[in-house]
Amino acid sequence: CCTMSSGVMDLSMLQGLVKGDPEGYREEAMQHHGYYLSQYEIFRMKPSKDVKQFSLIIKFLSQVAHCYPEELKEFPTQIAELLEQNAQILEPELRKTLVRALVLLRNRNLLSPTSLLSLFFKLFRVPDKSLRELLRCHIVSDVRKCNKGKKNLELNRNLQNFMYGMLKDSSAIASRESLGVMIELWRKNVWVDKKTVNVISTGIFNDDLKVMTMTLNFFLTKDGRYDEEKKDDDDEPVMSKAEIMRKFGAQHTKKTKKKSRVLKVKLSEAKKKRQEKLREAEDDTKQYNHAAITLLNDPQDYVEKVFHRLKTTRHGYPVKIRLMAFCARLISANKLMLDPFYSYLQRYVQPHTQQITTVLAITIHSVHSMVSPEIVHPLLMHIANTFVTDRRPNEVISIGINTIREICLRCPLVMTKELLKELCSYKRNKDKGVMMASKSIIGLFRAIHPELLPKKERGKDVDISVKPREFGAQNVITEVDGVALLAKYAHLLSYSEEDEESSEGELPGFYEDIPVATSFDAADLSKFKRQEVEDSEEDSEDGSDEWESVSGSDEEEEYSDSGVSGKSENVSENQSDEDDEDEEEDDDEEEDDDDEDVEVSGETGEAPITGETGEESDEDSEECPELAPIEGPDSRKRILSDRDWNRIRRIKEKLEEEAEKNSKGGKKRKIEDLDEEHEIEEDDIIGFRKKYRQDPDARLASIKESKEEERLAKSGHSKFTRERKLHSKTNEEKKNTKAFAMVKHKAKKKQRLSQNQKKRNLGKHIAKKRSQAMSQHF
Repeated sequence: CCTMSSGVMDLSMLQGLVKGDPEGYREEAMQHHGYYLSQYEIFRMKPSKDVKQFSLIIKFLSQVAHCYPEELKEFPTQIAELLEQNAQILEPELRKTLVRALVLLRNRNLLSPTSLLSLFFKLFRVPDKSLRELLRCHIVSDVRKCNKGKKNLELNRNLQNFMYGMLKDSSAIASRESLGVMIELWRKNVWVDKKTVNVISTGIFNDDLKVMTMTLNFFLTKDGRYDEEKKDDDDEPVMSKAEIMRKFGAQHTKKTKKKSRVLKVKLSEAKKKRQEKLREAEDDTKQYNHAAITLLNDPQDYVEKVFHRLKTTRHGYPVKIRLMAFCARLISANKLMLDPFYSYLQRYVQPHTQQITTVLAITIHSVHSMVSPEIVHPLLMHIANTFVTDRRPNEVISIGINTIREICLRCPLVMTKELLKELCSYKRNKDKGVMMASKSIIGLFRAIHPELLPKKERGKDVDISVKPREFGAQNVITEVDGVALLAKYAHLLSYSEEDEESSEGELPGFYEDIPVATSFDAADLSKFKRQEVEDSEEDSEDGSDEWESVSGSDEEEEYSDSGVSGKSENVSENQSDEDDEDEEEDDDEEEDDDDEDVEVSGETGEAPITGETGEESDEDSEECPELAPIEGPDSRKRILSDRDWNRIRRIKEKLEEEAEKNSKGGKKRKIEDLDEEHEIEEDDIIGFRKKYRQDPDARLASIKESKEEERLAKSGHSKFTRERKLHSKTNEEKKNTKAFAMVKHKAKKKQRLSQNQKKRNLGKHIAKKRSQAMSQHF
């Protein structure tokens, strides 16, 4: 059947025939299998350099192994043993052939993933770069495939335990590759558990510098996790509510249950996607791998070990900077206590230190509210004495004041009156950067602790009683944010706005006639209750004919006729008199309350709130006390509906609009928006920098550089084409890439015009000029 003269063609042709008819070509396949067994025994005893025929037979058997599972069940084990025992002395081509054969057998489920992946991790010790690339790609793809849909916990646990030992391997290359595989699995969102992070964290204590650098980059760079399956979905824009209602709302067609169900599903999906994007946007604000740092086991013990590694390392200054940054991130993310770290930083906080802005940013990140002010105070005074002095340049002074401001934002109790007074004196400095830095720290303490400022720097309408929390005190939230606004400023929203908010998210057609309590005013609800009472009375009158009254004993009748009726009449008369008196008192109290509200709003300096309030709303609230807003500790018992949250949001927007209208100055950054975890960049520390005039040589150098960039941009250099990918082409660029059939209609316009067409155009031109002259004359 195989008549080809070449052995290669024989095996390739037989391979296709066996896959098409395994039983018909069983004998030929078994002959080649017998030849493989004889070569395998010879190769085990003495690996020879003549491996061409051996590699060809291995390729053939790996392709047809699934056709004869019983006869070739020992084949994968033999290949794995051959690689494990002789990996270092095998020829590179044969070694790649054996690895590819094992990958093919694994893809056809003829090998267990645990044994194969453990072998591949051991093969990282082989000094073959192309082989390591092949192994790394297969390990990542195979683990991702095994964890698709449902996590394979047993496989993950075994491989993580094996990798923990590989990171301590004597071969630096094997440790490096194993760490790279784990980091890649984290970024592909496959292994995102605690054990993975804790195994990666051991790379800090590895003797190999590259392993330590890879671990530091993993923790200090932005979390770049992504899911390839969701990558395409994220690029699609999220449909707005109006678009969904227009597409699935069935506005001009018949409303059915199915259409309403589809609309509800689409609205919920859009809401989930919008929340996911907001969550991702919040996570993107962190400039380091915050998720991994918070997953560490016993971070206090770990940061002490890292700090010991920092003090004893013999590597260069850049590595020490990275280790200091890692310690600062650990301290701030987990609110840890490491007192010796702040005294260690003092030796590097000097104006002449290399990368001083980076060191100052590390210092700021290491301070949080749970650090004792007594520990941070020496570091703060050291910065003030070395940076904020008259003998330093203006740039250094502004950097020092900005650093002190950021430290005080995180730990306000560290500042003293004497130091703050000295910093405020720089407000009249001639340099703009120093002046802006001094004003910024004055504005900060006006918001958090104005009593420390000198009296002339406190400003107008500042509440001096505002003070930062004591050391160790926590802000305990006792009520839901916005409930007080809902109770106080509910009149800000008009009835039409509340109707719009209540209609958000409701399905049209099916819930229009159903009375919902949250969509009623107090007056509507009282009318609805009265209607229910009247209906119940009518039902009771109608039922009197059907049911007979059952009378009790004679004593009970006498008792009810004699005493009870008289007492009830007296009670009703007294109750009516008391109600009249209470109503008069309530009216007087309401007038007093209105006067008090006006006075309070004037005292606090808030913008006057205009709204329609009347007596009917007060009466309605008395009739329906269950709808009245609950204040104080009782607000915790209230369940807020979606309509209430929308009302709170609208009230906040209204108050902000009123505050912006009444504010005299421009829109400034709010101190309340800043927290102790906001990211600090080097530009925030440097602040304003004056642009100095260039000398002639620097000016010529910048001109030459701009001309070189312009030349590269015209030549289509990759540096500039990469930036142009985000922008569309110009019309001239598009014209060069279009087919002639798309632009030939424009080319026709440039052809020579006929005499008749010229006469027509001339007549139109003369008529146009004549009409223009007539309009100017009149």
